Amino acid sequence: MKKNTLILLLTLVLFSCSKDDDSTSSNISINPPSWIQGTWVIDNDYTYVAFKFTSNDMYILMDGIEMSFVQTSIADSSFTFYGVYDVSTNSTYSIHRKGDGIDIVIYEFTKVSDTKINVEGIYNSDFIKQ
Repeated sequence: MKKNTLILLLTLVLFSCSKDDDSTSSNISINPPSWIQGTWVIDNDYTYVAFKFTSNDMYILMDGIEMSFVQTSIADSSFTFYGVYDVSTNSTYSIHRKGDGIDIVIYEFTKVSDTKINVEGIYNSDFIKQ
């Protein structure tokens, strides 16, 4: 009887842990507004960086590599995620990451015109719509 109880207890613990892992990945969801959807290329002559927005993801394109923001966030095991969320207005869009007790803005985009956005953060540059 002790052996059966121990096996049952271990089974419950294992399934409980795997369920928690699944719920973490489901907290990673973004919904870029329609005005930012499309591909935006950095406005300079010395580097190629682009952002591509779809209705539910953002991709970073650099040197022929395309990285999904949502999929990269799910796969990143160096950070305990409690979620990723986005905030949008008629002229701004920002992506936030929550986890390990902090809430940080990862990217902030400001609409300059229908064909130009400004990106704050790592690039601090204007991007032109393709």
